[in-house]
Amino acid sequence: MPIYGDGQCVIESAPPILTGEEMAPEAAGMQWEAVRVRFTSPMRVKLGGRLAPALEFHGLVAVFIHRLFPMVLCHCGASPDPASCQRLIDAARGVQQEECNIWWEQRSRRSARQGREIPMDGFVGEVTYQGNLAPLMPLLVAGTYVGVGKGTVFGNGEYQLVSA
Repeated sequence: MPIYGDGQCVIESAPPILTGEEMAPEAAGMQWEAVRVRFTSPMRVKLGGRLAPALEFHGLVAVFIHRLFPMVLCHCGASPDPASCQRLIDAARGVQQEECNIWWEQRSRRSARQGREIPMDGFVGEVTYQGNLAPLMPLLVAGTYVGVGKGTVFGNGEYQLVSA
């Protein structure tokens, strides 16, 4: 089914539907001791009502859970177990940040409804993490498909995973 914009076909077909079963082999193939997370668009995360300039790994995992588990509930009919979420965050506490090369990128968008500029800034760059990543890789891989943090609908929160 084509999608149109300004009378011209913009998208010929919808992207494929991806399931957890299809992402599992990708995550299983990433038996890495270290991962470089490359934030390719601004990552906007609020902690205590303020934008976080960076995150420790367990905070990043908590953001991933906050984004992905409601999707699992709505689209898969599964109800994530709070104890499982806590176990993932606890596992993430054992992962250490090795290198950090991030910076704050200023961006904004114009809201016609509000008649003003809306800030869309956040941190971009690369952070390398090292530790027991195996139980966390499915979560990290899923996030590469949907983005995480605030403003994902506008393209924020995109990242890539690279073996470090």
